[in-house]
Parts: sequence; structure tokens; C-alpha cells
Amino acid sequence: MSLKPVKSLWIGFAIALAIKSLVQPESHTLFPCFSSASQHWWNGWTMFDRKVMPHDYRYSPAFAICFTPLAYLPAGLGGLLWSELNLLVLWVSLQKLIRTILPVNWSDRQTGWFLALSLLGTARSLWPGQCNLLILCAVIWGLAAMQEGRWWRAGLFLAGPIFIKVWPVAATMLCLLQKPRRLWLPMTIWTGVFAGMPYLTKPAVYVTSQYHEWWIALTGPISVRVRSYDAWAVWESISAPVHEKGYVTLQLGMAGMLAMWVMWNRWKEESERWQQTCLLWGWTSWQVLFGPGVERLTLGITTPLSTWVLLQAWRCPPTRWMAIFGLTLTLLACNVNFERGTWQGAHWMILNPAGMALLWGAFAIHASSDKERMSAD
Repeated sequence: MSLKPVKSLWIGFAIALAIKSLVQPESHTLFPCFSSASQHWWNGWTMFDRKVMPHDYRYSPAFAICFTPLAYLPAGLGGLLWSELNLLVLWVSLQKLIRTILPVNWSDRQTGWFLALSLLGTARSLWPGQCNLLILCAVIWGLAAMQEGRWWRAGLFLAGPIFIKVWPVAATMLCLLQKPRRLWLPMTIWTGVFAGMPYLTKPAVYVTSQYHEWWIALTGPISVRVRSYDAWAVWESISAPVHEKGYVTLQLGMAGMLAMWVMWNRWKEESERWQQTCLLWGWTSWQVLFGPGVERLTLGITTPLSTWVLLQAWRCPPTRWMAIFGLTLTLLACNVNFERGTWQGAHWMILNPAGMALLWGAFAIHASSDKERMSAD
């Protein structure tokens, strides 16, 4: 697929987002949640108590402050700008991913397929204005800054997402394992800046109370796991789920294996591009399979790297079909609502784990050939 029709596809989706934002400014969008939280902050009201706050806000005080420029706009205009900003940032970040991080030398046709399939897998998250893809983009820019030796910029992009949602801390820790001496100081300073910023805008007592309520929102009843598309869904489908502590052990064990893989690539002195691609692929995969807070709108963060696996595996028929089938399953999980109506059922939830398993199989077979990897660098 050439780049011209792909650009038309993205422009068409941008137009659809604009129409949707103007026609349904309060429906099927998270913009009212974000704008309400920002307004509550400046009014000195709680952002987390559902008796006062009309939405389930689970983000940090710093995010509410940063959302201020859009919060006081009319819902239609603010939602439109927020949606288009997310789409534009994703487009630019995918271009950066290709140029700076992925160990590829693609033709325009391959780049076109990458951008088209990436949009297909992320559209469901972009449509309601979710911020999961903004987190992915920030990590991409953080990794690119690491490769360029701009450590303070890297610290900014890697610390910022933690104050949108907490789970990007896994990506931050992996980056620190990769470049501990260079990153620890910028990361510490930027984390302190984001954490302390709310205290410059409101009294300390109010800010501290909001941090406390944020903690309760993340760990209390609102955080109870519902049926999802992660590895737990496998147990829900074939037998009784494992004990919660046992699953936590599995989550931490897989996180430990991922950390060892990142350190192994560093010890082997692999190319910077290969190390960062493996880190990004491993982190996004772990997050949707074993990470906290997995929901259908989170699944799209794996699509760009899953598409990279497919395009790299295309030259080998066995891995090609594994990757095609795997990506198809993950795209179905991203875009089809198996949580409601006649489609409801635990067995549908294993589509994403099954698809990711096939994609990792294709990746492992392809990556085992050093010759192929070197030819892609």
C-alpha cells in the first residue's frame, strides 16, 4: 500500500473524529471526564468522589492541571481539539518510531502498510479520546531522545506518562535498566517536578488530600478487576481462575523475565535500535497480558509493534501466517465489543492472549536468525 492512500485514510479518520466531536460532544468520549476534573481542581473540589464528580477520574492532579487549556472550551470544540491532538501526535510518533527506533529500512509500500494497520488497531482507542496512545507516544519520544543522547528530554517524556496513568512506570524502569547512569538524575528531577507542580497552584492540604484520594481510586473498590483480555482470561475460559496472589506472582515473574531480557540485550551489546525495539515490544506486550488496568481500549498500544513483527516476518511463509493470524486476533479484540450483547462470553476474551502468543512465536523464530536481523538494521 503506497503512502498516498494511507494519508487519505488518516485524513478521512480525522474528519470523522471532527464530525463525531461536534455532533456528539458529550457521548462516547472521555473529554467530559478530563475537563470536569480540571474544573474541579481549580474550584478546589474533589476530583475522585463520585458524589461530587460525575465521572470516574483515575488520573493525577498534574494531568488535570495540564488539561486546563482545553477544559474551559465548549465541549464540542474542546473534544475536537483533544481528539485531533491525539491523532496528530500518534501520526508524528509513528514516523519517529520508523526513522529512529525500529531496525528497519522499509520501502514506501511497507511504511504504508505499517501506518494503515497501526490506525486500524488504534482507532478504537482514538475514537473516545482515550489517552493510552498518548502514553505510548511519550515513551517512543523518550526512547528516541535516549538514542540521540538527550537525557533530560528523555527523562521528561518518560516521567510524564506516570502522571497520566501509573502503569507506564514499567517502561520507565526498563529504560533505567538500559541506561541507569544517564537517566536516574533526569528521571528523578522530572518526577519531582510533576509531583510538586500541583502544590504551586493550590494549598498543600488540598493537594495532599487529592493525592490521597487518587491512591484510593487506584487501589480501592474502583480498581477491582473486571472481565478483561489479559492472561487471566485464559483461566476464566478453561477453568477456575487462579488465586489472586498466584496471579500477582505470575505478573511479577513475567516482569522479571522482561527485565532480564532487556539487560541481556544490553550485555550482548546489541544495536541501540534493536535494544529499544525489544524494550518497546516487550513492555507493551507485558502491559496488555500481565499489567494492571487492562481494558479493551488499552490493547491498541501493541498494534504498531505487532505490525512491525508481521512486516519483518513476511519473508518467511511459516512466520508470515503465524503473524497474520496473530495480528488478526488482536485486531478483533481491539475493535469488537465482546463484553456486551450476544457476543458476551469469557472464551472471546482469549483472542488477545492467543494472538499475542502467535505474534511472539513469529518474533522468536524470526529473531533467532542473526543474519536476518542484521540485514534489517
